[in-house]
Amino acid sequence: MPIPEETVLPEGDTIWRAAQRVRTALEGRVIDGAATSARTGLADRLKGATVQGVESRGKHLLVHFGNGATLHTHLGMQGRWRITRLRQPMTSQQAGAVLSPKWLFLESSTTRAVCERATVIELLARRDLQAHPVLRGLGPDILVRGELDDGDPVSRARASFSPTVGELLLDQGVVAGIGNIYRCETLFVCGINPFTQVSALEDAELLRVVDAASRLMTSNLERRQPVWVYRRAGLACRRCGTRIRSVVLGTRNPRTVYWCPHCQPERDGPETA
Repeated sequence: MPIPEETVLPEGDTIWRAAQRVRTALEGRVIDGAATSARTGLADRLKGATVQGVESRGKHLLVHFGNGATLHTHLGMQGRWRITRLRQPMTSQQAGAVLSPKWLFLESSTTRAVCERATVIELLARRDLQAHPVLRGLGPDILVRGELDDGDPVSRARASFSPTVGELLLDQGVVAGIGNIYRCETLFVCGINPFTQVSALEDAELLRVVDAASRLMTSNLERRQPVWVYRRAGLACRRCGTRIRSVVLGTRNPRTVYWCPHCQPERDGPETA
């Protein structure tokens, strides 16, 4: 069955769709109203500015303005962007009452774009983007084929400190945009156990994993695809009938990984129900 909307955590495909919505709503428009929970003067700098472009970079969404500023948001685990028709302007007090704890809204003459529960809402000078401590470290975007081809993901994988392929796929410095859903789904499709050591994989296998992740996530841009293993612990594998297993994997970024022990037989980790 497709992934239920409420269980979809913001991965690269989710941010790509959010960027499309924000772009359609605001690109080319003047920001007539803005407010945010952050006490940084951010809103004052955006009022009267024209939105020149909107882009996604992995799990990050960037809104570029004609005054040289760029709004950077990262939705974390619970954040989202919402677009609504502007019926009446929203005051900062109203926004704080309904959008807590961290929020931002941008209003044009006809549309309101609301970012809520994000982990990062910050305004950057365009010239400082390349020096940003997080953005500068991102690998090629998993949804941009040209970036993947030019970004040398194999060399990035070899330089990563991630010991297992399951941890590697969450390393945004290798490729940007893969989250837990497509970490699990990609490894299932490739028949690779998440505990397999990166050092045990040939370069061609690493490229195959990256290509599979790109293909799966690109397919999901237009239509949500069924899941093979994600959040199906204890259920029968859709391919072979074996019970899906799960365990928390990783120390720097511990997340629950799901796999089929029959379809993904190679393993370096524990058998955990």
